[in-house]
Amino acid sequence: MYVRNDLLTISVAPLLGLALFTSEPMAQACHPSTSIAPEPALRLAVALKTYSEGSFRQFASGIIIGKRGDTLYVATAKHVVTDGGRLIDSVHAFFYDACNRDVAARICSVMDSKRGLDLAVLCIVSPRGARVPSLSRRGNLHQLAAQTPVYPVGCPAGQMCWTISQPDRVLVAGNNQPRILFSTFFVSPGHSGGPLFNEWWEVVGMVTNVDQPLAEAIPIDSVLNAACDSTCRKRSEQHTLAAPFVPRSGYRLSLGYNALVSGADGEPGDRGAPQRINLQYRLNPLVEFHGGSLRLTPENLSVTGAMFGLGVNWPTKGRLWLNPFLEGGFGHVEGRFKASSYFIDDNGSNVEVPVWQQVQDDALGYGAGGSLMGLVAPHTIVEVMWGHWSFNRPEGAPAMPASVWGVGLRFGI
Repeated sequence: MYVRNDLLTISVAPLLGLALFTSEPMAQACHPSTSIAPEPALRLAVALKTYSEGSFRQFASGIIIGKRGDTLYVATAKHVVTDGGRLIDSVHAFFYDACNRDVAARICSVMDSKRGLDLAVLCIVSPRGARVPSLSRRGNLHQLAAQTPVYPVGCPAGQMCWTISQPDRVLVAGNNQPRILFSTFFVSPGHSGGPLFNEWWEVVGMVTNVDQPLAEAIPIDSVLNAACDSTCRKRSEQHTLAAPFVPRSGYRLSLGYNALVSGADGEPGDRGAPQRINLQYRLNPLVEFHGGSLRLTPENLSVTGAMFGLGVNWPTKGRLWLNPFLEGGFGHVEGRFKASSYFIDDNGSNVEVPVWQQVQDDALGYGAGGSLMGLVAPHTIVEVMWGHWSFNRPEGAPAMPASVWGVGLRFGI
């Protein structure tokens, strides 16, 4: 690897026409008015325009991976800033919030070919009017697997910058894989150096090679490790792309406890607290499987059961979601009913004393409901739940409550 701090010292010799051209607004680089991607994610993508020997060379892209003071560090592909093994003359950057104004970029470092990474780092002074993006969008590579949807962002032909297409699909990815291989019909050379987002709009890679219908990206962990080796001098002063404090993707496995109220509790009151405890496993971002225990103690009835079922997480992205569920299982039902009564004298007043008859049986049951869940801190999910359960009851046992409410917490794993 080699580093040059004066690599983009541009002499006055380049053509005056070129200088005038690059100072003009680049209308075709502006982003679409609407997008399925959140703007904080798109602000991490930078459109690039490169020149070699005084002539326009190509459109490309980059990723904001760090900042120190008013300097932004932008990762891009090595082949974007080299031509025949030599560094190009100049690079001009366009930011999402200031896409009509170009900013001169300085090539801070280029990875040595021995490292096997098509990677370079640009240093750019943050332009006026461009919002510095949040850097808490480093994706989790452990969650990438075959057929996982990914979204490349780039600047093909300088006319579709920051445009999002239908999701591409991962073919090969993993902790031990040096590249992310994905299928695509949208990626073109203008995507070189651009970010590859996961379904939660976190950066998981940097696009480097395109050979439709296939494309390659360097895993973001490799990009950051190599870039920091070359540019990080004082880590305490440097802010780099990092995983969010509260993960947007949630947790695949979670253990939840709900204290049940409103219809779940009644007389007699010495039968244990009504509650719902379950372990939930996300089969995919949309569907979850769960199993656990249920304890209901409405008026003159007690139900203890084991329940298993499926639920839907909607929406599948974000830290707040609705989880309608349907479940079935088996349990033990105990109830009592007033078979007769008698009266006793209590200081001159007749007081009725009921005679209770106990009934019990094992029974099958089902339930349906929904939970509103919010991920409020790492591993901490707040849950508000509503549901209805029905079990086969022994003859004479009271009816089940029409609805049950509950509140509780889940621990994400």
